[in-house]
Formats: sequence, structure tokens, C-alpha cells
Amino acid sequence: VLINTAHADFPTAARAMLDGLKTKYDRTGRKISLTSGTGALTDDAGGQFSSDKIYQDIDCADIRAIPNNYVHRETDAIISEASVEGYIQGYVIMPPLIHGRGTGPFSRTSVQIPALIRAALKLGQSIYVGPGLSLWNAVHVQDLVDLYMILLDDALTGYPKVPTGLECFYFCATDTCSWRQLAGELGRRLHARGALKTPRPRTLLPEEELEVLGTWSRFAYGSNLRSKAGKAFTRGWSPKHHTTGIFESIDAEYNAVIKEGLNGHPKVHEINEIFNK
Repeated sequence: VLINTAHADFPTAARAMLDGLKTKYDRTGRKISLTSGTGALTDDAGGQFSSDKIYQDIDCADIRAIPNNYVHRETDAIISEASVEGYIQGYVIMPPLIHGRGTGPFSRTSVQIPALIRAALKLGQSIYVGPGLSLWNAVHVQDLVDLYMILLDDALTGYPKVPTGLECFYFCATDTCSWRQLAGELGRRLHARGALKTPRPRTLLPEEELEVLGTWSRFAYGSNLRSKAGKAFTRGWSPKHHTTGIFESIDAEYNAVIKEGLNGHPKVHEINEIFNK
């Protein structure tokens, strides 16, 4: 079993992993792979508007129609094509903004909320990109793990009922909010703790974007990303953190940021810089 949660935009590594799985399959007939990423659904709104487009995974035709040269799509397509060929049971889990504290032995923080907290602390005020109107989904890390386990348990039965191949894509969104709503709640909570002088958020200035949010600012903090989980619920997925879960996680993630230090960069930026070298 191969579960790749390290990077969704490194197709060279994905092909190498699949080569290994194919060799294993040729020798043993065993075949399972899981991977992840939802950036493929984003647009270029820059915080200017909220989108009515909501992707769903009961029928994955809309997902497959996204060009393979868009973010995450090349790796996703590689997994799907290998699943169609039949030498793996491939599942592409596509989480949106992940929030909450992990419980594993290594990294326990996610990307976007810690980055927004660091940005607020550096600038003295919570911020959003553009007017902040764009909408994103979110999922708590423990609910996401539950979905991985459901798919894994099904795959290991030897008689999997969960679709793979062309229908191998799985959404897991539980929350939806605008970036401005998130900035407002973040500002309110950090102000209540004495970390900010004002609870009111503001627009991030263009000259500040690179410094506090990095080159992915408009993609990761200003786009629309809307999806509706379908297949996960048919397999018994029952998320425990929803509706206000993304807001409730802010306090714990603030504590983690203070512990880790204020100068950390969003992990997705660090990873992409490494791979781009």
C-alpha cells in the first residue's frame, strides 16, 4: 500500500512510485495506491468574486475535463490512468483547506490557517486577498484521516466496492466560508487573546503579498474552490467536525504558530521551492 500525501505536483515522483507498484503487481498481483490534492478545482478570482461552480464526485466527468497542465492535474491523471490499466487500485483523495491539529509523531500543523495567522501577527491585523469574496471548502484533519481509512479498509478486503479508474476521485469538504469571513473570525479570536490591536480584517496590499503569503498567495488564499463530497458518504464516512469546525480550529493553530515561531513559511511554498530546484 502506498499513501502519498507529500506532494501533488511532482509527477516524476508519482511515475516512479507507480513503476514500483507495477513491478510489485507483476510479481504478486497486489495493488493499492492512494494520493491527494484539490488545487485542481481553483480559479483565478484573486478574491474578487464568489463562484457558483461546485464540483461533485458522484460523476467525475467535470474533474477529468480539467486540463492536465493545471495544478495537481498531471499527477491525478497519472493515478487515474494507472487505475484504468489495472495494475493499481488508485484513489485520488482531494482535500480542500485542511484545518485542526494532527496527532501523528511528525508535523501536526497544516498550511493555510497557520500562514494567515503569521501574516496577521506580522502586519498587526488579519488580512484577506482582494475583497475577500472568494469561497473555499475545508475539512478537519481527523475527518480526512477517517476517509483514508475507509478507502484503505475497503481496498484491503480483496473485493473492493469503492470506485477506482475513471471514477477514482474523492471529495471530503465539510465547511464553506469566504476568505473575508475567515479573516474576520481569525481577527476576532486573536484580538480577544491580545495578539492583535483590532479585530477588524483588511485587504492585503499587493506589496505585502510576497512577504507574508509567498508566491502562491492568490492561488492559495484568494481563489474559489468549491466541491461537494458524495461517494465518501455512500461508503459510511461520517465527519465529526463540520459547519463551524474551521473557525474552532483557529485557537489551537495559533498556539502551534507561537510554539513553532513566527518566521516559518507556508509548507507548500517550501516544498515547491525544493522540488523546483
